[in-house]
Amino acid sequence: MRIVAVDCTHAKLRGQDKVIVQAVDAQTGITLDIDILPGEDKQTIAGYVCQLAELTGCAVLTSDDADAFKLAADAAGLAHQICQRHVVPNSLQLLDEIACQLEALPSDQTGPCGVSVEQALDDIATLEETILARAPGSGRLLEQLRHRYQGAGPPPKGRKATPWYRLRLLTLDVAEDWPRLSLTEHYRDTDGQRLVPATNNVSERAISLNIKERYRTMRGYKSEVSLRCLPMLTAYLAEHQGTQCFSSLLAA
Repeated sequence: MRIVAVDCTHAKLRGQDKVIVQAVDAQTGITLDIDILPGEDKQTIAGYVCQLAELTGCAVLTSDDADAFKLAADAAGLAHQICQRHVVPNSLQLLDEIACQLEALPSDQTGPCGVSVEQALDDIATLEETILARAPGSGRLLEQLRHRYQGAGPPPKGRKATPWYRLRLLTLDVAEDWPRLSLTEHYRDTDGQRLVPATNNVSERAISLNIKERYRTMRGYKSEVSLRCLPMLTAYLAEHQGTQCFSSLLAA
């Protein structure tokens, strides 16, 4: 099963900002493609991912949690794992902030959705435990929590959001993203090892080495040819160190 990691970055071409996309084999770390995109909008990303899926025959896409990649994976018919390092810490921090809001309220107070402070604090503990465990079967529990808080309305203009409304937004986001957060638990080899990486580090690391490292020593690229070819050459040389091909290139 081929798993492809994709991420975007930016570089200057004759003073103009350009979007560069890099695709990496998530299991081997080998660079599959580096290309310039006309933009980072949903339609452009979806077109690129669909073409990439057709060329590589991949079954799974890993990326950050940008909506453009979620729509692209769905359009290409791919299973999708979003980077847990992007989502999990942010969700836990938000839960901590909401808990602090609730603890400042009277324990017998009830929110606009009919949920008490005590119940909301219990739900926060459940959410924290669920997010940390990331068990695939937790989707039904998350749906129950989402329905519990869907009656909490947004705050009036100029007022801060209530903890119940913030829980409504958070439970909605986590419930919708759960299949993409817990995909790592669905695919394992015969030894029980996860096949799908939990993070998009392999793609981010490749961008740092192939694109950003060289870019730091320059004032920007002067042509599209160099912007396309130099990162690919850097990736190729890094991935073929110690081979006869690498030695031949150095001799030439």
